[in-house]
Order: sequence, then structure tokens, then C-alpha cells
Amino acid sequence: MLKIECQEHFDAVKKFAEVKGKLDQFQNKLDFLSTYGQSEKIRVRLMKDFAEHSFYFHIERLDEFSDWVFWMNGGLIYHQSSGDWSVHT
Repeated sequence: MLKIECQEHFDAVKKFAEVKGKLDQFQNKLDFLSTYGQSEKIRVRLMKDFAEHSFYFHIERLDEFSDWVFWMNGGLIYHQSSGDWSVHT
């Protein structure tokens, strides 16, 4: 499950990807994150990163008390040299 925390930034990056002809590549990385762990007990919170066209994320898991708890973090980082996004943990 993917939870977008800053819709304005997300929309701007998606538009940037579309203009650059990289929307499919960007969407593939989003799909990877949205299905991470292959479980409804895992969610990825996508937030604006300081790096241009990039995101910071928290991966959380649902615990035995039905609370979301931090599991790990990383980034969906745009690399200007290649024009692609990659997932870093």
C-alpha cells in the first residue's frame, strides 16, 4: 500500500516524468514500492525529499495491536545523470 504524504510534490514529479518521457520508469518504481512485502500489513509512506524530483519513504508494518510501526526507510531518488529513478534503502 502506498500513502502519498505530499500530493503537490507527487503531482509535480509525475508531470516532470511525463515531460521527460520517463513516466513508465517512474511508475515502475512506484509499483515496486506499493507492493513491497506483498502484504496488507505493510505500507509505504512517500514524502517529499530535499533532492529535486525525489522522495523519502518510511516502510511501516501493522503490529499485533493494529498500530502502524516504523520498519525501515529509504528514498526514491531521481538521478539527473541517467534521468532515471532508483529505490535506495
